[in-house]
Amino acid sequence: GKASESAKKGNVNADGIVDVNDATPLVAQILGQNPSPFNEAAGDIDGNGTHDVNDVTSIIGLIVTE
Repeated sequence: GKASESAKKGNVNADGIVDVNDATPLVAQILGQNPSPFNEAAGDIDGNGTHDVNDVTSIIGLIVTE
């Protein structure tokens, strides 16, 4: 089956769109600020099991290519 839009890689705030509004809570999560809403799976863009600067770089790439 097709993954739901809310689980789309990079769609951290679960609004169905990957944009700058997803990068902000991802950075907040990395800094330990526990943003809400925050989709854990969508934020781990490189799939390494953690949220880190590589995911931020990846989300910026997704934003500029969409």
